Amino acid sequence: MPPRNFKFKLQIVLDVKEKREEEEKEKLAKLFKLKADEEAVLAKLEREKFDTLEELKEKQKTGGINVEKIKMYHAHLKKLDHRITNQKLRLTEIDIAIDKQREALLEATKEKKTFEKLKEKHYDEWLKELDAEERKFIDELATIRFARDKQTE
Repeated sequence: MPPRNFKFKLQIVLDVKEKREEEEKEKLAKLFKLKADEEAVLAKLEREKFDTLEELKEKQKTGGINVEKIKMYHAHLKKLDHRITNQKLRLTEIDIAIDKQREALLEATKEKKTFEKLKEKHYDEWLKELDAEERKFIDELATIRFARDKQTE
């Protein structure tokens, strides 16, 4: 007779798979947070470049700027361009890491689902065994009752 409470023999493995899936989700969430932070840095750099260009244009219009200051502005703009390029490369690297992490999460989810389906299958088999045992027990009771009723006649 099957035990009264269902116990999945591979529950420990399923627990490990569930934990791994959660860890992969957390890693992906951290990467998305990092991407948002780095996009904010890029936006700040681009805004700084825009503001610097506007400031330079304004000073050139009014004529209150000498050649040395123009060179300083251009050097600063060049530096900003370099930082913007590096930041865009950083975002590309993060996008690649996100894609890899999505694949890792997908794999972890597939593994977990495999064990969940196995658990479900074992549970269904356990229910069938339990049902068969109960029917057998009821049949035995009916046979005993029938035999007892025959004796009392």
